[in-house]
Amino acid sequence: MTIDGLTLSACVKELDEMLIGAKVDKIFQPLKEEIVLGLRTKAENKRLLISLSAGECRVNITKYPKTNPAKPPTFCMFLRKHLQSARITKIEQVGLERIVKIYFDSKDELGIAKNLVLICEFMGKYSNVILVDENDKILDSAKHVPFGMSSVRQVLPGMLYEFPPSDKYNPFLVSVDTFFELSENIGKRPMDKFLVSTFQGVSSFTAHELVTNYLKGEYSELSRGDKKRFIEHCLSFFDRVKNNECKFTIQYDKSGTPKFFSVVPYATSVYSNFKSYATANEMLDEYYQSKFLSEGFKRRKNTLKKHVSKALNKLYKKLRIQSDSLEGAKKADKFKLFGDLVMANIYKLKKGMDKASLEDYNTNEMIEIPLDKKLSPSANAQKFYKRYNKLKKAVEINAENIIVTKREIDFLESISVSLDICETTDELNEVRYELLKASYISEKPGTKNTRPTQDASKPHEFLSSDGFKIFAGKNNRQNDILTIKTADADDLWLHTQKIPGSHVLIKTGGADVPEKTLFEAATIAAFYSKAKTSSKVPVDYTKRKNIRKPNGSKPGFVIYETYSTKIVDPDAEIVQKLKKQ
Repeated sequence: MTIDGLTLSACVKELDEMLIGAKVDKIFQPLKEEIVLGLRTKAENKRLLISLSAGECRVNITKYPKTNPAKPPTFCMFLRKHLQSARITKIEQVGLERIVKIYFDSKDELGIAKNLVLICEFMGKYSNVILVDENDKILDSAKHVPFGMSSVRQVLPGMLYEFPPSDKYNPFLVSVDTFFELSENIGKRPMDKFLVSTFQGVSSFTAHELVTNYLKGEYSELSRGDKKRFIEHCLSFFDRVKNNECKFTIQYDKSGTPKFFSVVPYATSVYSNFKSYATANEMLDEYYQSKFLSEGFKRRKNTLKKHVSKALNKLYKKLRIQSDSLEGAKKADKFKLFGDLVMANIYKLKKGMDKASLEDYNTNEMIEIPLDKKLSPSANAQKFYKRYNKLKKAVEINAENIIVTKREIDFLESISVSLDICETTDELNEVRYELLKASYISEKPGTKNTRPTQDASKPHEFLSSDGFKIFAGKNNRQNDILTIKTADADDLWLHTQKIPGSHVLIKTGGADVPEKTLFEAATIAAFYSKAKTSSKVPVDYTKRKNIRKPNGSKPGFVIYETYSTKIVDPDAEIVQKLKKQ
């Protein structure tokens, strides 16, 4: 979501208090639409981030460093020329519009003092940063806006700066009577639409919050007294923000992804998980950093999924071809029979014959055998034997190739399941490293090899209804550690039957496992498998001492012969209920 004027007003107040007198020490442009000012204050050094990204436009103090390009962009070099060593004298917002002016005392190349203003316009895809002098003359801007792009307002070096046109009212300065007069012509227009179009700084979220909390019925049908009571509630809300009576809040979805931020908790937000922050700057910094990490994690995860899916599709096609070749090769015995019959009846045959009808001494039936007219009967027989030997060898080769291909498919399907249940960057790195080692992906030139963390990430941990600890691996590295190193000989091991999935372990401590615990562990194994969306999933279980890992096998691969099977349905509620938080 983009920042609204109310949140920006709180952020700017904090910046004005923190940064007056701060000296510009460094200027960077990590991305095309991001500018970072490194500032020296009396208390500590700070980073002021200005983002022009359509969905993330804002200005705030950030504690998270950015990676800068080797060669600074042109606009970055321009800002260094004019603002390096300049001091901030004032930071203000234009009304409650999403426009912020940062004032600087600077000096030109001759050491002559000059006043400059960095104007930050946060307007979605039209966001811009513009440097003007004391006469409002535009020196340069991050984005040039010629007449061809906008006939209403141009932004070009040498032109006089003009504010974007706006006829909205500042809700901090509006009286009850003025609000009432403005609303008298609302007609059938919804009140939330009226608030957004009439007042600066009011987003659709804020308007919805005000209407839901304070408006009882259709506004146009209310009595004069009820209308004024609604207006007083709205202005009281604006006064709380104006007087810094805020509780800066980020609201999250169930997966922990940040979805919404506001100056106070919004009751109308559909997200029930929230966290409060002491300042607007801290809230904005955490929201966008969490969003960056969350979206970056999803992008990396989806990229790996695409690699795995592409590789699997190739292997599925390869397996079909190999299986078809194997079926064809199984016809080899027919050519041996042809050769035997030709040799047994060679006295009846002559060169120049194109076919012969001979009796199969196994079935006593007549078989028509095609012959090459150019070859003698003996040469025809040798041709059949040669083809038989070639096909027989192909059977052996194809059978071996099919085993290898199926193992690769099993490995990649297990990787696919691991990706589905990845929750952290460390877990994702472990899966990615497996793909690197298996040569399914490669590092880009100039980048360091990705290595998993020194200590493996932790598996899912559960507590059964009977008090037994249950563990489920999230990837093949965890599966190996869980099964080969963590498990004791009498611990109970579970896995979906011939279906890729997590290794699940019940720590028994030598005790017998109750039926309910066994059912719960089997449900967990079914849930963390490729059969997650199926029903009646077979889950094998056996003692750890019956599990064996062949030398040289891929991570997560084990074999077992002694086992029992339980049929269960994957159940997310049972898994969540048992999961250790």
